Amino acid sequence: MEGVLNNVDVLIQIYRKLDLDDQIRLSQASANLKNVFESFIFSREDYSTLAVSASQGYFAVTNGCSHRRLLLQHHELMEFIRCHQLMVETFLQRNGTILDVRPFRNLTSLSYSNCIISRKHLKLFASLPLEKLDIVSCTNEFGRDIMLGSTWNVEYLIPMRKLRLLKVHSVSDYRRKLISFREFDRMITRTTLEGVWLRCSILSERPFGNGMNAKSPDTTVALKHLDIGFRIRQNNSLLPYMRHFVNLVTLTISVEDQPITEKILLEIVRMCVNLKVLHFKSSSFDNIQDFVVPSKLTEFSVTSCYAFNADNLRQILNLAQLKKFHMTETLTGDVEDNFAISSSIEHLYVDGDFWDSNIELAFGGGENLKHLSWLVSGFVDNATANGAALKRCTNLEELNLKLSNLPTKPLLELNSLHKLTITLGTASVPWLHIEEILKHPNLTELTLDGHFDYDDPPMDMHAPTAGFIIGVGLLKISFQIFKVALDFWLDLLSQNIQLQLIVSDVEPDEEIVEFVRILISHEKFPSDLRTLVMFDSHIKCRDLRHHLESTMQRLRRDVDHIEYYPNQESIFVIKFDRNLEQVK
Repeated sequence: MEGVLNNVDVLIQIYRKLDLDDQIRLSQASANLKNVFESFIFSREDYSTLAVSASQGYFAVTNGCSHRRLLLQHHELMEFIRCHQLMVETFLQRNGTILDVRPFRNLTSLSYSNCIISRKHLKLFASLPLEKLDIVSCTNEFGRDIMLGSTWNVEYLIPMRKLRLLKVHSVSDYRRKLISFREFDRMITRTTLEGVWLRCSILSERPFGNGMNAKSPDTTVALKHLDIGFRIRQNNSLLPYMRHFVNLVTLTISVEDQPITEKILLEIVRMCVNLKVLHFKSSSFDNIQDFVVPSKLTEFSVTSCYAFNADNLRQILNLAQLKKFHMTETLTGDVEDNFAISSSIEHLYVDGDFWDSNIELAFGGGENLKHLSWLVSGFVDNATANGAALKRCTNLEELNLKLSNLPTKPLLELNSLHKLTITLGTASVPWLHIEEILKHPNLTELTLDGHFDYDDPPMDMHAPTAGFIIGVGLLKISFQIFKVALDFWLDLLSQNIQLQLIVSDVEPDEEIVEFVRILISHEKFPSDLRTLVMFDSHIKCRDLRHHLESTMQRLRRDVDHIEYYPNQESIFVIKFDRNLEQVK
């Protein structure tokens, strides 16, 4: 027996056959067992980042970069934290009352989401060497939203001398959350914060022209990045914020109670002399004739805004220094004439899906575009003009389109294209077009997405069963597209050893068990594929073949505990990749 206890390899194998609860009990039997447990079992992963999600009496634990997820009871979690407390630099928690983070002596980044945070804990943050703090959709012990200026006293931030980045998003409508001008001023001028993202609005208290001088010695601020709302009331001015804006590099702004005027735009130009990125969201504009922006601006976006008209769009797209333009859910009105865009623009993103606009991708100047997302209904209706415009984008490297059909000719002529994303609006796409896209000689990454109604024509009417050699290294398709041509996709995967296939939108329901049974026993399932990732867990293919029911039951049980898990979209996928690390 003594020989067994001194044989590390044997002990490791014994540990791996036990449930975690039994592993912890065994580790407490002797000093040698404890050392093996902490050195080879609990500490095999890098837990400099530790994410914990509380659900149904368990805690889902991950390190944020691997597919190893632990489901721990509270006492197991405490043992886990004790073993890793000096390793953790970034801690994230979702759900429940927040855990005691004081054991994490090297903690620099802290994030809470959907948690209960008491006033005691808010004060405790000052004792930690934090550089970054995120509080998202959290409440206090009385059920009130955590927000600076109301349930969170700004004074608690002032002792946090290392804090550089702060994000606070409330549970309820952020437009109802207010922070006074005085509190905002104190937060910015009495701390070393460089980035602030608050889902609330500043309520102006000072009248226009009260002598805020950005050059006075007592008003120097470190703030470079700001995302916040404003209620400017009768002042109709942002000048009181001059000293807060003077060093800004990025500004995301919403003005709720007044339309944005040319005067306000001029004030931003005057105050933000270093601004490179400007975002407007949830705002309206007051018949802007001359849409001026800071001279150093390289990125501009409007999201959910009103009265941003065609002339404004034309002005912005012709800015000589602009490199990125992003427009989402913003009413522009009809763009009747085609117009050129600045040759400096490299990234263009337009989503007109929610609005009645006749914008066409039929303007010149796209020769220097590298990234284009054009999610505007009617691409095929204007196929000739849009195809001609695409043909001029000779340097385009990345393209994202939403289509009701798949016009392949203009896409195949884009010789510099490496990454293509197509969202299909119907299942009745000719399969020949999909094959042609897959054979694009320069594509390295392709995404085919689509969510179809049950009464759509079946996509697999003419789907082939045999794959072919392609150059694509990463292929992402929706579960619906995968199912309708399973033979083809598996054969494609078999013939292309470089191919990583990711199937998205997979639901962990009863039907998935039967589908996996068909999948794993399919004659075209690649014989050299040993491991899959399903629902964020590495699974051996042999376990699916020999223990399908128990393996899938465990997977579905795990998913039940990740209802509010970070990056949910990346969880509900099946990943086929020959380079996956084997599960030990």
